[in-house]
Amino acid sequence: MNIVTTTRVQVVHVQGTSKNHEEGDLRSPASIGKMKRLLVLALLVIVICSFTAPPLSFGQPMHGRSPHGSYCSGRGWGWYGEKKAVKTADKAKKVLEEYFKSEDVTIGDINERRFFFMAEIKDKENKVIDKVIVDKRTGRIRSIY
Repeated sequence: MNIVTTTRVQVVHVQGTSKNHEEGDLRSPASIGKMKRLLVLALLVIVICSFTAPPLSFGQPMHGRSPHGSYCSGRGWGWYGEKKAVKTADKAKKVLEEYFKSEDVTIGDINERRFFFMAEIKDKENKVIDKVIVDKRTGRIRSIY
């Protein structure tokens, strides 16, 4: 049984370049230098973008309210809205008006879906600042904007 092994011998010049490296070889000093510059440039772009990019936020705060609902005091109320079923869009509007009574907002369009009512909350300039849903079974109010 004969085992044949081959080895590659590199001849290195005094300046540190190799004669065995071909043009485009990823191990050549020129390619390594290009990769280092590219890596430094990529890291620099990432660092700059991380300081200049706005924070990730897909909505606006509910003007002091928790985005997942809050507490309304009074009979029939609990955390996150009314503690009973809401069957009609008119009832959903009343629930939202009670919930937002201390805010300077108006209740916009209310759309009925299978399991909830969706409503737009508008500021005094009539711009939509939030979209909320009112669960039909529980009366829970939750921001979806």
